[in-house]
Amino acid sequence: MLKKVEIRNYRTFKGKITIDFTDIGNYDYCGECLENEIITKMLIYGKNSTGKTNLGKAILDIQNVLGSAIQPKTRFLLNADSVNSDVHFLYLFEFGGNELIYEYTKDTTGQLLDESMSYNKNRVFYIDFERKTARFDGLNYLEEGAINYNRFWNNYLNNEEETRLPFLRWIIENLALSNMSHLLDLSDYVVHMKMVRGVAKSNPLGKGSYAEMCRYLYDDKELLRTFEAYLNQMGVKCKLVVRKLPDGTHEMYFKHDRLVPFYSTASSGTISAVELYRNIFMWEKAPSFLYLDEFDALYHYEMAEKLFSFIKREYPSTQVVITSHNTNLMTNRLVRPDCVAILSVSGQLTTLLHATSRDIREAHNLEKMYISGEFVDVE
Repeated sequence: MLKKVEIRNYRTFKGKITIDFTDIGNYDYCGECLENEIITKMLIYGKNSTGKTNLGKAILDIQNVLGSAIQPKTRFLLNADSVNSDVHFLYLFEFGGNELIYEYTKDTTGQLLDESMSYNKNRVFYIDFERKTARFDGLNYLEEGAINYNRFWNNYLNNEEETRLPFLRWIIENLALSNMSHLLDLSDYVVHMKMVRGVAKSNPLGKGSYAEMCRYLYDDKELLRTFEAYLNQMGVKCKLVVRKLPDGTHEMYFKHDRLVPFYSTASSGTISAVELYRNIFMWEKAPSFLYLDEFDALYHYEMAEKLFSFIKREYPSTQVVITSHNTNLMTNRLVRPDCVAILSVSGQLTTLLHATSRDIREAHNLEKMYISGEFVDVE
């Protein structure tokens, strides 16, 4: 599970921004927002252009490093006002009671400058790709047997194009890791991280993805009933049916005396809820980490609350971060003060636990406190 992320000089964030999922208060309610004293459900608020979307992209940057052999070139990775010329990422994970820190630095185009990993506070390796120096003397801490790092390092030194394959990625791809390996836990966690942004009716689902979804629902009647139940839980009272058309494609309908085409008649909020379902809920493997960026922009406040409750109930172990402007979600009925954060215009993230000198209790109205300016100092 992810315990902490630190990002320095990334896009809108000049300096360092930290999101600490272990920074919790002494609250005895909404315990479903935590697992093993690590925050698994968090709401983030912030004014427009504070960088809520960029924060999600920064957290998921580790997928770019561990998910592809060659680093993609990227424009505008570095904060435009930074006096430094690099972007730094640090991730602290915990698997089976063991802590693993993975950190790396990129240049303005996204190419790796250095990479390192620690395991239970012991340095495993450090590589400086720019200076062509490396330390591999802590590999035994991984308890994975002999790792022929010379093959990796010599390939890099002899590569005229200096392709910078991350060493951690190389280990995961080339070693026969044991089933109990925490490197496999890390790889599985990273692979199943996901970011979903709010969708507008003018650009929903996409013709191909909607047709694919209809085909799945046509082939699996149990899945169709589950999807129908999901919409009803969200407040969209309906019965659904999927038909196969003469051209071999599939179409979904609201079931009435006369069938009503779903796609062309559903509201913007319903389409947005469908997109979320298609991206996340209809697959067996739950995300390890889910960043929902303004997912409720098109929702009535009751649907937003229902969806947040649905996520908490159905995905208790998934770490979910939701950005929103919907202050109705800022309530002790749904979430705790240590699980609500404000992203400031200066690029700092502060939970309500630390946003006021007042001792926030369960009886306090968080939304009224926010609107009245109680937390203005951290905005």
